[in-house]
Amino acid sequence: MARQQQRLSALQVTKLTKPGLYGDGGGLTLQITTTGAKSWLFRYMVAGKPFGMGLGPTHTVSLAEARQKALDARKLLIDGINPLAAKKQNRIAAALADVDYTYSPGDALFENGGHTVLLIGVSSGLTAANISVA
Repeated sequence: MARQQQRLSALQVTKLTKPGLYGDGGGLTLQITTTGAKSWLFRYMVAGKPFGMGLGPTHTVSLAEARQKALDARKLLIDGINPLAAKKQNRIAAALADVDYTYSPGDALFENGGHTVLLIGVSSGLTAANISVA
């Protein structure tokens, strides 16, 4: 028997108040915290390691939108791409798009304590541009 998809209804999402995790199927989960905050999670595993990707709060992201986001993430997994890594890459690209910068071979990009740092080679030394990607 196939796994059941779309177990939650929009009415259930609004009426549920007990803290916990409520599965909709296909990795989509409604998370209700002890403070009553509701948000969508996409839960998945890569190489035996569990991951959880936030899809947004229920007051902003509807059930239908959360299902679409989960479907998009599942398609990335099928292509062998970790959805969280892809999300981070997109944020870095967006942050760099605002910077007037041309890459040169002396430049380096590395991560340090959750921050991505771009080192830009300058004739008098190196200049560090800290790009915060949370």
